[in-house]
Amino acid sequence: IIGSLSAGNTVFTQGSNNLTVSAGTITVFSVNPFEVSSTANSGAGSLRDVIAFAATRPGDDTITVSSSLANNPILLTSPIAINDTTGNMTIVGLGASSLTISGGGTTGLFNVYTPTTMTNLTLTAANGAGLIGGGALYSNSTLRLDNVIINNATAVQGGAIYQNGGSANFNNIVLGNSLYMVNTGNVTLGGITTNSTVSVNSNTTTSCISVTGPITATGGSGG
Repeated sequence: IIGSLSAGNTVFTQGSNNLTVSAGTITVFSVNPFEVSSTANSGAGSLRDVIAFAATRPGDDTITVSSSLANNPILLTSPIAINDTTGNMTIVGLGASSLTISGGGTTGLFNVYTPTTMTNLTLTAANGAGLIGGGALYSNSTLRLDNVIINNATAVQGGAIYQNGGSANFNNIVLGNSLYMVNTGNVTLGGITTNSTVSVNSNTTTSCISVTGPITATGGSGG
């Protein structure tokens, strides 16, 4: 709440016309339409709703998360499409240990179709097995991850991430227990599958990288 207006107060003036409060009180709220304020799958203030709103606005957009959601996971029931045709999308979390986005073990989390950066968050319990690939993230655009943890993600290709075209840059990411499945009942370790250029910097993984395209790595470890 940033203020209130009581009866008789002028709300605004345009030319010779005044809009005034005739009775009662108007309370004025400060709402940031680019801030996630709900952990719900959809609806006002949800991550899905805020991303959809941002995609309608011209230019680049940065989405933040209210500090009130710290240590309260955001649970998705279907993947969120990121498709901003007018600019780049950036999603800034509260820190990988403070903000978790979960698929509840039943769904992938994001389908990325426009240049996107995600930072300071954890993606977990994502199951994109029904998709072309990417348990947590499917991308055919430019994808950047900074200080991101991806845990317990499963898919047909790219247990954690399937980068299908475009390019990707990963900085300080951790992949844990991320698998891709080959045929029914056969499971092979594979945190990232790519047929495009991927740059990995200062990266630590606990599952393998399945590569069908160029990948460069500096200052990292994995297997």
